[in-house]
Amino acid sequence: MPILLYNMLWMAWNLFLACLPLLFIWLYLRVQGKFWKAFLGVLWLLFLPNSIYVITDLLHPFRQLRGLIPVEQGLLLLQYVIFETLGLLYFLLSLYPFEKTVRRMKQCKRHTTSIIVSLNMLLGFAMALGRVERSNSWDVFFAPWKLVDEVVSLLTTPISLALAILLGLFANFFYFLLREPMSKLYVKNSMLHKIVIVVSLSLVLYGLFFISFFFLFGRPPLTVRY
Repeated sequence: MPILLYNMLWMAWNLFLACLPLLFIWLYLRVQGKFWKAFLGVLWLLFLPNSIYVITDLLHPFRQLRGLIPVEQGLLLLQYVIFETLGLLYFLLSLYPFEKTVRRMKQCKRHTTSIIVSLNMLLGFAMALGRVERSNSWDVFFAPWKLVDEVVSLLTTPISLALAILLGLFANFFYFLLREPMSKLYVKNSMLHKIVIVVSLSLVLYGLFFISFFFLFGRPPLTVRY
C-alpha cells in the first residue's frame, strides 16, 4: 500500500521532532550549570509544540481513506492510532517533568496550575502557526523576521486565532485529564520509559538519516510537515 509507506516517512520525521523535547527535558534535569540549563530549557520550549502538534495531522486520514477497501482502511487507521499515541505520549512525558520542577520552586509552587495552563495556550498558538503558516521551531534561529510576519498574520486573522485558542484548550484538557495517570507511570525504571527510550533512539537515528540526506543531496527525502 503506497499510502502507508508514504505516511511512514513523514510520520517518522514528525515523531523525531516530537521526541526532541523529551530528550531536552531529560538532559535539563541532569546537567549542571546555569548556562546549559538555560540553553536546554529554551530548546525544550521551542520544540515542545512538535509533540502535541501530531493532533493536527488527523486532518489527513479523512482524505486518504477515499478509494481504499475496508482492510486497507483498517490498516491506515491503525497507522494513525500508533502515530497519534506516540506523539501525545511524548507530549505528556515532556511536560510532566516541567510541572514537577515548577512545583519544587517555592516562588512558583502556588502558581503551578496557572503556569501550565498558560504554557498550553502558548502551545496552541504554536500549533496554529505550524499548521496555518507552516512555521518551524528552528525559524526562531534561521528565519526570525519571517516568523515575526507569520505571528502578526496569525494574530490578525480571526479564524486562525480561534484555531489557536481551540488547540490551546485541547492541550489543557488532554494534559489535565491524563496528568494523574501519568504521575503514576512516571517511574525511572518503568517499562514505559524503556519503550519510550527505544522508540526515541530509533527516531533520532531516522532524524540523522534525514539530515544527512539533505546535506548530501541538497533536498530532503520527502516533503516534511505533511
